[in-house]
Amino acid sequence: MTQDTVNLKTAMARTVRELYRAGLFGPSSGNASVRVGEDAVLITPQGLFKGGLQARDLVLVDLSGRVREGNGVPSRETPLHLAVYHACPDTGAVIHSHPPMATALGLYDLPVRAVTLEALTFLELPVVEFFPPGSVELAQNVALALRGAPAALMRNHGAVTRGRDLRHAADLTHALEATCRSLVLVRMLGGEPATIPGPFETAARGGADP
Repeated sequence: MTQDTVNLKTAMARTVRELYRAGLFGPSSGNASVRVGEDAVLITPQGLFKGGLQARDLVLVDLSGRVREGNGVPSRETPLHLAVYHACPDTGAVIHSHPPMATALGLYDLPVRAVTLEALTFLELPVVEFFPPGSVELAQNVALALRGAPAALMRNHGAVTRGRDLRHAADLTHALEATCRSLVLVRMLGGEPATIPGPFETAARGGADP
């Protein structure tokens, strides 16, 4: 195992614990992966408490899902992660989270409005219809949705973000939940919310990506 892989394992375990503390992962739900070189992926295992995940718990698989290193069973959403890497070659990390506000918003066909600067990243936010977790259909449809977007909602299930690296994907997960929280609050307050004016929206979108 190279030092780079050791460092990635440490960073990934730390990030998963961070997302658990933020309420974006459940005790045993949610999964994350990061690309290792050109032909392998480090991914979270099934069944372990996310708030206590350690570097030694992570599993290294090849791009076909075969285990290379690790004693755990790879996440059942491994097909989803691998489908995203195949469909979006520029992706360095994938996070599937269960954020409460984003999951709630995914139950409705509501557009994302430019109510905050963070929202500008998610103005095109695809919603994937429900498919069973771990299914080929879910993997294929999420990968297709993410070809043109940094994030997607999975109806009745959760959210997926993809980033250039692990920190980027995690930041997108935080920003997505913050955006959806703002949108839910706007709906609760009622009326027509003020949005970022068009010319400023266009200029700001270049710097909106977390």
